[in-house]
Amino acid sequence: MEGFPLQVHPIDNGQQSGSLTQESKPLLEKEIIERCQSGDEEAFRAIFDRYQRKIFRLCYHFTGNGSDAEELTQEIFLKTYLSIGQFDFRSSFYTWLFRIAVNEYLQHRRKKRPRRVPLDERTFSLSPSESLPLDSLLIHEKQEQVRQALKKLPGRYRLVLLFKEIEGLSYGEMARIFGVSEGTIASRLNRARERFRKAYEKEVSES
Repeated sequence: MEGFPLQVHPIDNGQQSGSLTQESKPLLEKEIIERCQSGDEEAFRAIFDRYQRKIFRLCYHFTGNGSDAEELTQEIFLKTYLSIGQFDFRSSFYTWLFRIAVNEYLQHRRKKRPRRVPLDERTFSLSPSESLPLDSLLIHEKQEQVRQALKKLPGRYRLVLLFKEIEGLSYGEMARIFGVSEGTIASRLNRARERFRKAYEKEVSES
């Protein structure tokens, strides 16, 4: 993408590069962001290296496709690169970045039909009191039913489940990302779990 200095490499070794991350006394994130806001591209590389794998993983769960996830990750960091001057430190950078990720995903979703969400055995570690018994979701043969059930959820419900169960975000963090109250997040998550349960049970009964 023109004007963007970095390229997503989703299967890198996780090591950070650049002089900022190799200094004997690593800079605080606030200092790195302030350098980004002054136009320091090496500082933005440090931010990119710190969050690229997490954002790519989230995008992969959103899209279910490595190529689409890479494209979406690039779009998110391009938006971050262009907008970082607007970050005012009133929230954590992590929360601000995830808000950008949600907005870019929703725009991306309008352009492309969503594909299957990839799952593994850790994806929906809901307690029995919150959803279906855990062991029933961890059976390998049931993973396709889980995918199909997720596809039937409205976007806002699918997102809160992914943020809670994959990223482990708190209600407060999700509230700041979505711009709603914690009570709204709790209600939305309860509805999402209930809809997921019903959709999952239907998939199992029809398989």
